[in-house]
Amino acid sequence: MHIYLNALTLSLLFAALGWLYSLFRSNVNIVDTMWSLFFIINALCFVNLDSMSFNQTLVIGLIIIWGLRLSAYLIYRNANKPEDSRYQDIRRNYSPNFAFKSLLIIFIFQAILALILSYPLYYIFNPLADNSGLLQSYTSYVMIAAGIVYETIADLQLVEHKKNRSRNEVCKTGLWKFSRHPNYFGELLITWGVFVNAIAYTHIYILISPLLMTYFLFKFSGAGLMEETIIKRKPKYKDYIRSTNTIFPWPPKK
Repeated sequence: MHIYLNALTLSLLFAALGWLYSLFRSNVNIVDTMWSLFFIINALCFVNLDSMSFNQTLVIGLIIIWGLRLSAYLIYRNANKPEDSRYQDIRRNYSPNFAFKSLLIIFIFQAILALILSYPLYYIFNPLADNSGLLQSYTSYVMIAAGIVYETIADLQLVEHKKNRSRNEVCKTGLWKFSRHPNYFGELLITWGVFVNAIAYTHIYILISPLLMTYFLFKFSGAGLMEETIIKRKPKYKDYIRSTNTIFPWPPKK
């Protein structure tokens, strides 16, 4: 239990620092760049660095690569940009005194959510049992690594699109031809890959983590919420929705 408390304490401190920075900038975009770093904090709190197994070493290495890569990309993407429209809506809905309310409803909320979603990582580093097999372990490594590569390619293709095309033009090339949110598909591969690895060390209740992440990406704060704002900016996006899968890659409809 004290390990979880340590992770919670460090995550809340990190959230508070991000909140103070957001007050200075009058912009809460920073929380997006912090999201993956919460998982690195949690993983480092869970692991015993003095007695790491091969599996634990590989998993934490992959989590660190994923977290730093995603955070760096979002820092680049959001640099010198106004507050995201999603957060502008939240700011309007929770005004007045949004600056203070944002500590709880944005920063602390994401810190606690990341800790809940890190539940499988806890048991990888603090196993109840070891029923792992080579096929299961290597399947999880492939899923996590493939997710990192997939979302990296998707992000690079979107950056290239924005450099060469009008900002109001919908990106429908590369991986974006097969789903509207290929970066989210990468996130799902990583989340479910961690679950596949962790299930050998604990109970089935850890299934709540990938199911919750899947729900968030599809309905709550991911594709569903994001596309409400995209349609307003890009009228042709409605045609893209009709022809292209949301997250899972599939050939577009004719």
